[in-house]
Amino acid sequence: MKFVLFISLIITFYSCSDLSKGEQLKSINNLQQSIDSIATVLIETSFDEVDRYFTDAKIVQSRIKENYDSDTISMQLAINLDKYQSLATKTPYLEKSYLKIVQNTDALKKAMHRLHNDIDKGNGNRADYNTYILDEVKNVQRLREILLKYVSERKYLIENYRSLHDEIYNFSFDLITN
Repeated sequence: MKFVLFISLIITFYSCSDLSKGEQLKSINNLQQSIDSIATVLIETSFDEVDRYFTDAKIVQSRIKENYDSDTISMQLAINLDKYQSLATKTPYLEKSYLKIVQNTDALKKAMHRLHNDIDKGNGNRADYNTYILDEVKNVQRLREILLKYVSERKYLIENYRSLHDEIYNFSFDLITN
């Protein structure tokens, strides 16, 4: 009788250790959805448009360097040329940020998948699962912050490229024709 009671206590204890399993898996699924939404935003705000402006800016800057001989231009044009140069300088940093977000998103997807499998199969130290989940929540939050900064910088660069490009392009083209 004592043996049956002992076995039933062990089974009950073992079953109780998986009581939080459902909540943990739900948390992991929520994190996976967050990562998927980050990936979706990343696709919608790809670096391609900024890269096109950057390529155009390099061509225009090269044309100005090769063909500009005078040492006098209007103050407003000089300011706009400086802004345009600044945009071209910032673009490679934005590209690095974009690539970092892509890499981190992929890494987090893999980590979430492994953690989900570990929790589902009961692998590893079960007592540490909540700690692992909290660490991943922090990682996803950091990735969101980096993404928000990237989206903001991307928007700034695109708006400024658009506002300056026609004027600077026309100036560079006028240098060739004159």
